[in-house]
Amino acid sequence: MRERADQPQPGEPPALARRLVGYLAGAVGVALFAASLLWFWGEARWGRSTPLTPREAFADGSFGLEIAPLKYILVASSLSNKALGEDWPRRFCDDGTRA
Repeated sequence: MRERADQPQPGEPPALARRLVGYLAGAVGVALFAASLLWFWGEARWGRSTPLTPREAFADGSFGLEIAPLKYILVASSLSNKALGEDWPRRFCDDGTRA
């Protein structure tokens, strides 16, 4: 007996199941694409910062401790005490400890 071409082969999922899996995979792809677009849009918004005025930058700006050499920070009090002031560790260190 000849098999008809429109009959599914044994072990092959029915056409409806394949179609549903295809739609589900497409929906997951679209959802992930939309989520990545929202992530990139949100990241641009939450990463913004308002620029400091020159007065604010001088008074409250970063001292550059994130890029300052450790050797300098260890001797900053003796080398640059006049320029930095007596209370520079309190002003520039998060926990107020002396560098």
